[in-house]
Amino acid sequence: MDTNRQDHDIARVFFALWPPRGPCETLHAYALQSRKACGGRCMREETLHMTLLFVGAVARDRLPELMGAAEKVRSTSFNLMLTQFACWKHNRIAYASPAEQIDALTKLVRELRREVKAAGFAFDAHEFKPHVTLLRNVEHLVAPQVLPAVAWPVASFYLVESKLTERGAQYQVLQSWVLKA
Repeated sequence: MDTNRQDHDIARVFFALWPPRGPCETLHAYALQSRKACGGRCMREETLHMTLLFVGAVARDRLPELMGAAEKVRSTSFNLMLTQFACWKHNRIAYASPAEQIDALTKLVRELRREVKAAGFAFDAHEFKPHVTLLRNVEHLVAPQVLPAVAWPVASFYLVESKLTERGAQYQVLQSWVLKA
């Protein structure tokens, strides 16, 4: 990437799943309730999502190539069931996650990584750990616990731009792809 580019020529992007209204409201309510035990800062309801692949800084003129790579992903819709609440000490977040591996989710992430890499984009290659961040800057870590099940029908995935503002991160959906039924 050209380091002389202006900031407005660069987009900070990631691929994600976005919950529909019902699951999103349920997750946010659980975050507010959990804050009493954990402390920290609740994520705003409109920002709740599951990151599939963090790409990071991409030149805006290359976004069509990135979108073209995502267009090649062939995956099916699935149901995501979030049933666990836990904290990570290393980054002080509390999150909701599925209790077991979801094959369709694993396949979606694997295909997305393959196509994005084939298109010549670098990305965060850490192991994918499906989760929805509910709280940041957690003050008190709590033991993992059962979360009242949050059913999330997944029918699309998204390319999202993250912009930092005084209010925190603001997300703008750049493109979405419907998963096959």
